[in-house]
Amino acid sequence: MAANSTKINKRSSETIKISIDGRTLLVILKRSDHRRTIQISINQEREIILHTPRSVSKAQLEDILDKRLEWIRKNLKKIEDSAAKRFIPQWIEGEIHYYLGQGYPLKISCGDHPMFEFENGVFRVCVDQPDDIHKIQFLMRRWYQRQAKTLFRERLAYWLEQTRPILQLEQTEIPLRVKAMKTRWGSCSSLGRINLNLQLIQLSLDCLDYVIVHELCHFREMNHSKRFWSLVTQCMPDWKIRRALLKQQSMATWLK
Repeated sequence: MAANSTKINKRSSETIKISIDGRTLLVILKRSDHRRTIQISINQEREIILHTPRSVSKAQLEDILDKRLEWIRKNLKKIEDSAAKRFIPQWIEGEIHYYLGQGYPLKISCGDHPMFEFENGVFRVCVDQPDDIHKIQFLMRRWYQRQAKTLFRERLAYWLEQTRPILQLEQTEIPLRVKAMKTRWGSCSSLGRINLNLQLIQLSLDCLDYVIVHELCHFREMNHSKRFWSLVTQCMPDWKIRRALLKQQSMATWLK
């Protein structure tokens, strides 16, 4: 192998440790008897996810990773740059927090009855002690969760109705789960349920709607083939613009 190439050091179950430029990285192997192509991605934890046919050998894996070395370097840098810019709340008076893509100030007051509300473009929180950041965080997260459950259900119902003729879906209702997710904005389970990242409540409706349509299309195509993207285009012609907006966002660690 060339200098700075990848080299497999250790294998445990379906994981591999590789060394790139002196750094040890974890590769998570996801083999499938039905897969014919190889797909590579990197999550927010800097883990490399490799989907491969089950028959791929150790030597072939080394070759695949070697050929994608520059791609891995480039995308690791993107993730690290994004993490460096990630917003870390201080939970202080006047701090800006986001709701549906817009930023609003936080106003903190003291009182015997803890409360959190959004009123006239201001996040208002009432706590026993103004420096009780854990309580403020808890109240805001609970508020986000409640808003997300209501809004996400409404948007899912709307887009299901809009896309059913295109996707030829029989379902008139799809189970939804809103939760904190470390590396994904959304997912579609084998049980026919859609999972959406709680943080989407902080982003614009354009981003939220794109994730919903993306996951709905997986009910027809459980992959990212040309046919899948063709379905997305039919359902949402401007999806590329929306996805570009979504890619500019970082995962919020405090919502986990």
